[in-house]
Amino acid sequence: IDRSFWFENLLKEQILDPINMNDSGSFSAIGVYQNMTTGYISNQNPYLPLANGRPPLVGGPAPYENILKNPYSNPLVLYAAGDMYSTVTDMHKWDQALYTSKILDEAQKVVAFAPYANTDNSTQCEYYGYGWFVTFIDPLQFGKVADCPSDPADANLRKYEKFLQYSGSYPYSWVTSFNRLVERDQSVMVFSNYVKTGLESDCIASEIRNIIFYSDKHREQKCQALLNDA
Repeated sequence: IDRSFWFENLLKEQILDPINMNDSGSFSAIGVYQNMTTGYISNQNPYLPLANGRPPLVGGPAPYENILKNPYSNPLVLYAAGDMYSTVTDMHKWDQALYTSKILDEAQKVVAFAPYANTDNSTQCEYYGYGWFVTFIDPLQFGKVADCPSDPADANLRKYEKFLQYSGSYPYSWVTSFNRLVERDQSVMVFSNYVKTGLESDCIASEIRNIIFYSDKHREQKCQALLNDA
C-alpha cells in the first residue's frame, strides 16, 4: 500500500492538521513522546495476566502496594483500533470542530450523530451511532427512559436530551471517556493514566455530567460504589 494511504498519514492529513491537533497522533513502537504520562494498573485488574509485557512484581510504597507500572504493549498490535495519543486540549479542538464543517459537512453530521440500533442497555436509553453511543436522557428523571423504542425515528425521543459518548483505552493503563452534550455545546472529558477495572473514567465522566447538568438525584449507584472502591 502506498505510504500516503497509511492510517497515521491519512489521520494527520484529514483530521489532525486541519484543526491544529498538534499534540495528537498515532503511536510508533520506537517513538519518543514528550510529556507523556506514566501508566499505572491495579494488580487486581482481571486483564493483567493477558499483558504481553511483564509487569513489576511489586507496587509502590504504602499505601500504593497494589498499583503497578504499566507493562509494555506493542502499539503496532492495536494500530488503527487504539494506538492514538492525544491531550484534553486537542480533544477540545476535535469537539469544537464537529460543530463546524471543517471535518464533516452538515449532511455527514446528520448521519454521523444519528441513533440507529438499540443497544438494549438496561440502565439508559442508548443506541449505536457511527462511532458513538447515542444516548437519550430525561432531564427530570435519570435512568432508562420509560419509552425507549426500538425504532430511533420515534417522535417520542425528541422530548429527551441527546448526548454522544465513547470511551478509549490503551493497554493497560490509559483510559478516556468523551461525552458530548451537543444540544448544549458542552462536553465532559476524562483522561486517566490509572486503571483498576477499566470503568472508572466512564463513571467519573457520567457523574460529572449528571451533577453539573442535572442534579445530585441523577447520580448512578453502581458508579458511586465503583468509585468508592477505586
